[in-house]
Amino acid sequence: MALVALVASAAIAAPGGPVIDASQDAVSLVDGDVMAAVGATEQPITFVQANINKDMRVAKFDKDLVKVFAERPDIITFNEVHNRDSAKLAPEGYEIFRTPGPRTGWAPVVWRTDAWTAIDQGTWKISGKPKKLRNTPGMTGVRYANWVTLTNAEGQVLSVISAHIAPNSRDTAGLLVPSLKRLATLATELGAAGPVVLGGDFNMGLRSSRYKPRYLTEAGLTSTYDVLGTSFPTHRGGGTIDYVFLGPTSEFEVDEHYPVLLKSDHRMIVAHLRLRSSAAEPPADPGSDPDTDSETQEKPAVSFSPGKVTTTPRGSAAERTVVRRMQLKAIRATPAGAAIHVASDRIRGRVLLDALMKAKERGAHVTVITAEKRLNARQQALRAMLGTKKSASDYFVIRKRAWRSSGRGVAKLDPTVLLISQAGATPAYGMVATSNMGRAPLTKRYRKRTKATISTDGGTYDTLYRAYLAVIGRGY
Repeated sequence: MALVALVASAAIAAPGGPVIDASQDAVSLVDGDVMAAVGATEQPITFVQANINKDMRVAKFDKDLVKVFAERPDIITFNEVHNRDSAKLAPEGYEIFRTPGPRTGWAPVVWRTDAWTAIDQGTWKISGKPKKLRNTPGMTGVRYANWVTLTNAEGQVLSVISAHIAPNSRDTAGLLVPSLKRLATLATELGAAGPVVLGGDFNMGLRSSRYKPRYLTEAGLTSTYDVLGTSFPTHRGGGTIDYVFLGPTSEFEVDEHYPVLLKSDHRMIVAHLRLRSSAAEPPADPGSDPDTDSETQEKPAVSFSPGKVTTTPRGSAAERTVVRRMQLKAIRATPAGAAIHVASDRIRGRVLLDALMKAKERGAHVTVITAEKRLNARQQALRAMLGTKKSASDYFVIRKRAWRSSGRGVAKLDPTVLLISQAGATPAYGMVATSNMGRAPLTKRYRKRTKATISTDGGTYDTLYRAYLAVIGRGY
């Protein structure tokens, strides 16, 4: 039997059956039934967060790197290393991701290549210049986080974020909360794919009035200090301002954490973790060719069965994002030559938009219908990739009155319709959901449950696709 979807802490119902509370165990929909997931594994992770002062001489910097790698880390989040050699930050056996630049390259992620493989990555702006400095030269207050989504041999997926929040100075103290909110948004989006670890210098003292973890808690993240109930100074001045946040905590076992003295003005944090999440199908590799890649041919294809999934609006991040995670799983399982049809009045989130673009890059056809007229940069990139010609096999079309709540129109769609001609081993995959594909349904502020119905029969697929095409004036 094929593993259809891993869902932690969600309410799931098989067609015609009762809703099942999955709050205690991960569950999967298999051939229309709900059963306990198998293949749960624990992946040990030595995680290091290291802020190595940007103004140190090379000799001292090199000595700090020796201490970092003496811990034999699996994953590292660095800070203040924008002007340092990537070959030193990621020696043989390691890989690094950052967008080069004085701000974008400030906080990279490094990982062991024999244990982890990157399947997605990006750079995320967390703060800009304060208002009073916007007309002055310089980049005071401008900060970015780099992130990587990794998978291991067991199929577990882990996203890692490296960040450095602007300091508590007269000009930039007010950037703390906006930065935390931006990081929470990113963590929520990445959390749709699996657990998240966030490391960095947050410039907020653990025992000070600036300590505001609630913004990250809403995204399902908790610091190792709070998990273990112990803390230690991480700065030469005596403050605790460097952190390792992770979540959901149900997916991790934190064995220990401790500081290591460096030449830098920061102590590095070493955390010994165990990733407890069950093995899941990793997202499809956009670089693989199913016709020529024998390794790909040997892997069992992802498959899906009909059923219903419901989010818990004020629950954990996993409970709030269960529908989005299932959408991503189906999109990522779409092979070359198959077609993805998406209709939602709002389509937001870098992870979702990237998944659609990567599907197109690996040879799938992608069509999008949305009501959004003011597109962000990522949406514009997707539209440019797909084009706007509605008679083509790929397109990005704006139709304001296509949804049931939008007044008069030629057709009425549910808030989200996702149709995939072949999702993994499953033909005629369809999902209809009661919320749109924006960011709001992923947050705790969203009070409504999102109810999604998954179908895998040709008759339902054809009915939904006819309504989809009618919105843009095309026949089936």
